[in-house]
Amino acid sequence: PASVTRIESKAFQRCSSLSSIIFEGDAIRDIRMERDRIGRLPEETKVFITPDAQGFGDLWNMRPVFISDDYTHEISGVTYAIGEEEVVIVDCQPDVSGSLRIPSTIVGKPVTKIFRSAFQAIENLKSVFIEDGVTTIGTDAFRNCSGLQNITIPKSITSIGNGAFLGCGSLETIVFE
Repeated sequence: PASVTRIESKAFQRCSSLSSIIFEGDAIRDIRMERDRIGRLPEETKVFITPDAQGFGDLWNMRPVFISDDYTHEISGVTYAIGEEEVVIVDCQPDVSGSLRIPSTIVGKPVTKIFRSAFQAIENLKSVFIEDGVTTIGTDAFRNCSGLQNITIPKSITSIGNGAFLGCGSLETIVFE
């Protein structure tokens, strides 16, 4: 809860059955838990957040961060996590092909981020146009999209994650608006 402002070292050490950690709010500001300082978590432990959560990167305590399925909806093969104030693209079905337009809004809410690995290895995706308003292309977002030839990136993008287009061997044109 928002009332938790600090988690001390080894707080969850030896919790060998811990399978998930769910944050329903923003990241804890007083971080005293970097790199397994809260205790070594089991390898299968997953970290889930809401689409509106602020302060999280791609990892939390060396574990990948996922958006809870409670918030996801699929539209034309693309999975969106719809929060109270914003929308995040989290996944794509492998059979999506051709041209894709990433909208600036879904159900009246702004699409702000393409989450980590959202389009990874979608081999038949040829062209992507991202509408203005999206601010972040996450780590590995389009990694190994071997058929991707063209992408248009709007001026609203402020961050492109590590490996976002790694392995896109057919990529011919990137347009930065």
